[in-house]
Amino acid sequence: MMTEQQEHAPAADPIASLIAESFDAGRNYVTPERFRELDKLLREEIDRLKPIVQRVADRTPHRSRDWYAAVQAIEAAEHDLSYQAATTPIAGSIHVAELAQRIIELRKASTTRAPEVLPAGHGDSHPSRGDA
Repeated sequence: MMTEQQEHAPAADPIASLIAESFDAGRNYVTPERFRELDKLLREEIDRLKPIVQRVADRTPHRSRDWYAAVQAIEAAEHDLSYQAATTPIAGSIHVAELAQRIIELRKASTTRAPEVLPAGHGDSHPSRGDA
């Protein structure tokens, strides 16, 4: 029987669990099949996050810290996605840990508070030019 507190507890984040498992892969025995499964699931999450982070970058002031963070997160993720899944214990654990790290970076970049983009022609006036 569940307690009232358990019933109202937020559902565990399956991606956070996946990240934790990926970081622990170097300490625990992981089968080659599980490495392939982790690789697939991590890649799917990276593919889901990349367009979100790209939208953040697109509406963030060019060359600002947040813009660089978003662009760097996407580029690092794309770089790591270029590697094939490794299934041996050492290579596999390093591989899935790197993919998990890319998810953390993408998640962080996706929560950047970028300013809203104004429609074309808005915000272009300047008082010193007399067109305010």
